[in-house]
Amino acid sequence: MNSLYHRLAIDGIRRHKRLYYPFVGTTVFFIVLINICISISGDPLMTNFFGSTTITMLMNLGSIILLIFALITLLTNYKFIQKNKAEESALYLTLGMEKKHLIKIYIYELVNLYLRSILIGTLISAVIYKLVFAGFIRLMNLKLNVLDSGILPVLEPLILTALIFLGIFILLLADQTLKMRNFTPMSFRYESKAGQKAPKYPLAMGIFGILCIGAGYYISLTTENPLQALKTFFLAVLLVIIGTYAAFTVIVSGILKLLQKRKSFYYKKENFTAVSGLIYRVKNSANTLASIAILSTMVIVVLTSGFSLYFGISEIEDNLLPSDYSMSFPERDNDISYYENLLATILKENNKHGNMYSYKSNYLAVSRDGTKIKHLDYEPSFAWDEDIDGIHTFLDEKSTYDFGDYDAILFAKDEQTDITKIGDMNLKVKKENRNNYPINFSIKDISLNKKDMLVFKDPDKFDKVKELLALDDSAGYGALCNINFDIDDPYDPELVEIIHDELINEFDDSFFSINDDIKARKDFTAIYGGIFFVGIILGLGFLVSTVLAIYYKQLSEGLDDKARFKTMRQLGMTDTEAKKSISKQMGLVFFLPLIFAFVHSLFAIPIITKFLALLSLSNISLYMICLVSVFAFYIIFYLITFKLTEKTYNKLVLE
Repeated sequence: MNSLYHRLAIDGIRRHKRLYYPFVGTTVFFIVLINICISISGDPLMTNFFGSTTITMLMNLGSIILLIFALITLLTNYKFIQKNKAEESALYLTLGMEKKHLIKIYIYELVNLYLRSILIGTLISAVIYKLVFAGFIRLMNLKLNVLDSGILPVLEPLILTALIFLGIFILLLADQTLKMRNFTPMSFRYESKAGQKAPKYPLAMGIFGILCIGAGYYISLTTENPLQALKTFFLAVLLVIIGTYAAFTVIVSGILKLLQKRKSFYYKKENFTAVSGLIYRVKNSANTLASIAILSTMVIVVLTSGFSLYFGISEIEDNLLPSDYSMSFPERDNDISYYENLLATILKENNKHGNMYSYKSNYLAVSRDGTKIKHLDYEPSFAWDEDIDGIHTFLDEKSTYDFGDYDAILFAKDEQTDITKIGDMNLKVKKENRNNYPINFSIKDISLNKKDMLVFKDPDKFDKVKELLALDDSAGYGALCNINFDIDDPYDPELVEIIHDELINEFDDSFFSINDDIKARKDFTAIYGGIFFVGIILGLGFLVSTVLAIYYKQLSEGLDDKARFKTMRQLGMTDTEAKKSISKQMGLVFFLPLIFAFVHSLFAIPIITKFLALLSLSNISLYMICLVSVFAFYIIFYLITFKLTEKTYNKLVLE
């Protein structure tokens, strides 16, 4: 008897290959993506460089996000498959089968799908892993031989991925079993023809959705502080997602009804059938269309952010690490030139040649009144209070900057900011754009990178600002002495340790640091390359989910419209007219989500750019170039996907 259920399951897969094969292909794709992420995070070579912990965390996070999308995508699409096979299930029950027999068919069906998917996915993962890992290493600009960890990937990630997807397929079985527990043959037949349930109160849901989208847009447009963007970004995303699902039907139906009222447009043969069909479609499948809009938005935002970070690495490194090496320590009795001479002697003894650049720096919390800077009246918590304003002050006595008759040069955090007075000290300030002016100062704390930078040449004015703004007389508000230096000779990884050992006795009673910024640049490249790689992987996952949503939507529409178009053709509609009507309906219904995605992406620009500022990427023009490029790519991709899936629809409707 079990062989009968097995044969019925295999036969069902064969007869409904248009439903099952894309499902298997999507499962294989997610298996490969998750396998790659888990394998990279567990590769022995990942312990050989600084930043590997961050990259491993990113890979694990990417695996979790992909897993969630895999579960949602496969669950949604398996439901669609069973919905379109519901009449077949009803026939089995009518012929005398019991529900427990149907469950056995589902078990054999899912076991067969699982084995096909996991075997193909694991084989592909094993074959391409080292190639992908080599590309990943290249992306991060690391000098590692991927074959040092063996020719084959580590087995544990492959086994873990197989177990994860076994769990997903068990959930698919459990969901289908629970869903059909009260079904009768008539229930199955109704299921095959049922569309998505319309909300009970469509107008209220529409208003709620529009308010949610508006709130998400408002958060994006009004968020000023990068740290605040980190907190509010996910709230804004959640509001837009909820709002899109809630409002899609009302917004689109409203547009279509306006077209209905335009008699000169609506009462044309091809427009009449297209618009009337669209009104039914939108009401019947609003959630699917909203899902396509959300997935498209995710693809655009993730890819744009990833490309911006990767192509902006040089700018980020120049902002944070403008020299080869950097040294810093608190102000001391000896002048900074004393330590420059010590450092020059050490470099000369080690046959190193280069240039030095010294300056003093301070960071002070402030209160503002327009262009006036005032003393803050309370002690802030720099780590957590993102609302606290502050300025970096620099003393650059040997500056190559052209001060002219100005007291200071201001590199402002935005175009609107200006400074004319600090406390009771009037200042004549020359304002410059930091993106168009050489910055020679290191700001290692990226959370402080978007603060005003005020550069002085006069040490008295620099000290006066500290006296006016320091919250107390403790040494904690004293300036730091900084010496940045570049080396013309080949890179020596031991140079920092040599300098540290030679100078440590000079600073035995205070803080002192010496940094290898060449190595730090490589570490930044590795970490940002890792972020870019995870972004590409997630983008591919979202793309596959989008393609599958479009494909099954076309398939569903085709199965649903087959009888309707057959009737219209019997009433005199030609195949040419039918194809025109189909093309217009499909074009409108599938490009509506694309419009939503583009609008969402545009309104996301302010908060995304603030979010990227936390990672020291402040080049908005680069983000816009990447956004336009991703837009163009996605439009082409969407058109190709639409045209390919439209053939499936035409074949079903007009066969």
